[in-house]
Amino acid sequence: MSSQVRIIILCYKRWGNVDLMVKALHKYYPITVINNLAGHTYSNENAEVINNDSNRYCMERWLRCYEYEEPFKIVLDDDILINPRTVKKLINNCVHIVGIFGYSSVNRSKNYFELERFWNERGRVDFLVGSVICVRQSSLDAVKKELLEYGLPKRGDDIILSYLIKHRFRLEYLPTIDGSYFALPEYEVGLNRQSDHFKLRWQIIENFKKLGWT
Repeated sequence: MSSQVRIIILCYKRWGNVDLMVKALHKYYPITVINNLAGHTYSNENAEVINNDSNRYCMERWLRCYEYEEPFKIVLDDDILINPRTVKKLINNCVHIVGIFGYSSVNRSKNYFELERFWNERGRVDFLVGSVICVRQSSLDAVKKELLEYGLPKRGDDIILSYLIKHRFRLEYLPTIDGSYFALPEYEVGLNRQSDHFKLRWQIIENFKKLGWT
């Protein structure tokens, strides 16, 4: 089992998906599952499980990274299963942070739907989307104070982290890569299905525009 990277899976109701993900990856990497559904206890003998007593939304996954010593953290949504080869590829391309999904053209866009999308391809993006992200713990440590100040926003944790790291290390862009993955069922519980999802994410982007960070 690799001591270089920890897999962190954020979970909300998709227990079957998480079972499959843990089964496929636990022989290679230590895994932490964060269960955000209050009142439901999830257990898995092949992963460390955190059962939250309230829905702490998505920022929770980055805050939990500070509790583990592995130099790399790979955060996964609970509807995507990546191949171990993709894990290695993410680590090999992770100077600070890297993912397989991101958006560019922030400064040329007037709303979220005008952004240029990069999915599972090599690209240069303004921010990464949290479906699959690999981050160096040392880079997370460098923005810990600022990240903690954001608390637990309902949306945009991935956007916030992207811009904090870009600003801290004076990066022109963040990289995306292509990888081998298998899409798992969404079961109609994804945050992107809620009517205000993209509006809230765009508000986060506009806040960074006002700071002059984009």
